[in-house]
Amino acid sequence: RELHAKLVPHLKGLEALFVQDNSFDPISTERVFRLVVSDMVQVYFIPGLLRAAESAAPGISFVTVPIDSNLVTEHIERDEVDLAINHCPDPAPWIRTCPLFEVEYMCWYNPAFGEAPSTIDRFMARPQVSVTYRGATASPVADALHKQGLSRKVSIGTFTYLAAAAIASRSNAVVVGPAGIYQQAFREKGLEGCPPPFPVDKLPMSLVWHERWDDDPGSAWLRSLLVDVNGQLHRDANVRLPAASGRETA
Repeated sequence: RELHAKLVPHLKGLEALFVQDNSFDPISTERVFRLVVSDMVQVYFIPGLLRAAESAAPGISFVTVPIDSNLVTEHIERDEVDLAINHCPDPAPWIRTCPLFEVEYMCWYNPAFGEAPSTIDRFMARPQVSVTYRGATASPVADALHKQGLSRKVSIGTFTYLAAAAIASRSNAVVVGPAGIYQQAFREKGLEGCPPPFPVDKLPMSLVWHERWDDDPGSAWLRSLLVDVNGQLHRDANVRLPAASGRETA
């Protein structure tokens, strides 16, 4: 990886010698973009992305790749995907990020099976559904409970929030899951939400891509479009974006 980072400027120079036309016209270009995204991002970002691209870029199509925390950077480095929407706290020097939003958490439960888990005792007494994406080594919920000196008993673990919502809708189980633009997924299952009875840190989410695509007009167009879609989703949900949204960092 270190060798590749050193070679990239030279490779870009060679590419410039052979590739004379670096233009990108979304109206006439036919291109497939591959995105690494979670199940919730697929449900709420992709429809907005398709609507935005339908008339502006009729020849553009998209393929989504499921999140595996161990493979996101590898996918990007190998050019297997164009970008990811993911939590990226310590990016490598050749990885670029653009903040999108912060995930806030709520306790989701079916009121038909009991009262809101609004206290520690009520929360700990209910069966727990844990959601951990493939390859993830940390859980914001587990970390938050650990800070309180608590450890919950997980009745079932899954790797999608959509599955967790379905499980909680048919049982007295509780799932601590995202709110904001994602709360519709839980409410559609008949679930109600209440603040967790312990503080859970927000999880910042960003666009993530390789620096070699910084100057690619197609990649820049896609990033700009996703930032616009993100803003529209949050405006529609009346959710304020973090102040840093839109700033690119290495």
